[in-house]
Amino acid sequence: RNHQRYSISGYFLFLVYNILINGSLFLYTKFMLYILNDFEIPIMAFKVIAFLISAFWVCAVLLFLIYSNFFAVVKNQKTAGGIKFSIKFVKSHYLETILLSVIIFVTFFILSKLPMPQNIIDAVNYLIIIPFYTLLIKRFILENDIRTK
Repeated sequence: RNHQRYSISGYFLFLVYNILINGSLFLYTKFMLYILNDFEIPIMAFKVIAFLISAFWVCAVLLFLIYSNFFAVVKNQKTAGGIKFSIKFVKSHYLETILLSVIIFVTFFILSKLPMPQNIIDAVNYLIIIPFYTLLIKRFILENDIRTK
């Protein structure tokens, strides 16, 4: 019975993520088109503005939902409970969460630029990097969640 609850909870979290991401992409695209059409901005300045807005969105909103699935399962919560615990945890560990996110993105970026066949890069990602990062995140959450209670 619990597996049905977690699959439904995972579905709703996926739905929340999609609504946030797609809605923000829609608004972001409209805003960027408005800036591009109505103002004479050099392309490099436009790229910087676009990057800063994207980075702000990730840091301000999406980062707070990063641990929701984990908390929904570990704390036996529904979707809203997982999101609540995730927001609370990220508030108290914001810099560490950003650092872990940057580390994984930099790792994936560096790995993608190596002169190796894509199937080897994928194998390294799926067999080494992602399991290691998952264990790292799990340990980080469990150790710090105990201290924040």
